[in-house]
Amino acid sequence: MGKKQAIRSLANSIALISTHKLLIGHTNKPESIKHLKDEVADYSNDAFEKSREYNWTKEELEEIKAVSIKETKNRLKKYTDIKIKESDIPEAVIDTMQELLLI
Repeated sequence: MGKKQAIRSLANSIALISTHKLLIGHTNKPESIKHLKDEVADYSNDAFEKSREYNWTKEELEEIKAVSIKETKNRLKKYTDIKIKESDIPEAVIDTMQELLLI
């Protein structure tokens, strides 16, 4: 996989983690929380492996963050019954990237 594709793949994984983390905190269905947490764990393992494939430059990390934020916003659109503040999305992405030791 080329580095450009790896950036998109990692950003997608970060978006999946961030989306699920936000859903855990805002879901109207408490019975879904365990499933969401399991998904976060699975996606985190995958993202951690992807994050170690390359040495990322500052510019690439900024691109990963920007794409992750955009993808997270798109994923959350389908959850019309859940209200998430716009400012929570970049925070969730940054938190996820810190957990993956990217920033």
